[in-house]
Amino acid sequence: MSQAVTAFRKFANDNPEVQRELIQITEAAQGFDLTALTALAQRENFNISVQELEAFMAEMADNDELSDFELEMVAAGTPIVCGNTGL
Repeated sequence: MSQAVTAFRKFANDNPEVQRELIQITEAAQGFDLTALTALAQRENFNISVQELEAFMAEMADNDELSDFELEMVAAGTPIVCGNTGL
């Protein structure tokens, strides 16, 4: 996993304001809009590409270890859809 993605994931898990923005992005897109997530990460000074996020999502699909915030998002019904859903 990319060090930048790992660092942003930790930053997001420790930052309630970023968590609110992540929730807004996923609710607006009805899934994970990787372009919007990349823009948020870059705004917070994390140099992350859409391809790195795609690789992260693929790796997370095989990994059972989610943070408390990530578990809350899944429990709240946030669908796991990568990329732009066209909505």
